Formats: sequence, C-alpha cells, structure tokens
Amino acid sequence: MKRLATMGSSCIVLSLAEAEECRAAVTDHEGDGQCDNGTLVILGDVGVNYYLNKRDIYVKEQLNTCGPMVLCIHGNHECRPAHIPSYGLQDWNGGQVCVQPEYPHVMFAVDGEVYTLEGRNHLVIGGAYSVDK
Repeated sequence: MKRLATMGSSCIVLSLAEAEECRAAVTDHEGDGQCDNGTLVILGDVGVNYYLNKRDIYVKEQLNTCGPMVLCIHGNHECRPAHIPSYGLQDWNGGQVCVQPEYPHVMFAVDGEVYTLEGRNHLVIGGAYSVDK
C-alpha cells in the first residue's frame, strides 16, 4: 500500500491497487480525527466495479462503512459507473458524482467535473479504458 498523503484535516488521498486495503488505511487513522466526517479519495483502479459480482459488493460494503465519504476516481481496469444502471448522479462539492443508493458513502467522480476539496478546485480525469483486463 502506498503512503497516505493528507490534504488537511478532512481529506485523505490514497493511490491503491486494491480497494480492500482502504479499510486498513482508514483503521490506521481511527481516533486521530483525520477520517471523521472527511473524504477519502482513491486514485485509479479502485477495484469496485471490476468483477461485477459479489466480490465488488463486498468491497463496496467495506468502503461504505469505513467512516469518511469515499470518492473513487476510476482507473483503466474497472467498468465505468455510467455503464452500470444502478448508479445515479448527485451533486457533491461543486460537481456531480455517480452513486448507488445502497452505498451512499461511495461515490465515483465524473470525468471532467471539478470538485472543491479543502478550499481548492480539482479537475478529475480518470484512466483510459484498458484492453488488458
């Protein structure tokens, strides 16, 4: 797992190959105030919409209950939320995100949207589609 990079008291940015490691990363910060009511950003290849089966459900459940809001930026190996009918759009921090109603704390950023985190604007462009899936 890569080292945590903090952007302030309410946002943690991670780059993880496997989303299962997210819960361990958040657990490391329980009680120190960094994850309370904040946002956890996972950069690329989140591992949430990869298998499109029970494995994804397990990861979504873990992320949904890990504490902070989780903003996922898609990588090049997972299915885009726009291609999954159960996702809907909602407004969040100045832009729109894709969210499934059963996992309200797990959001996927929409390419080209600008979100405000820690008082700064961030343009999001996820990974391209990969043929090596």
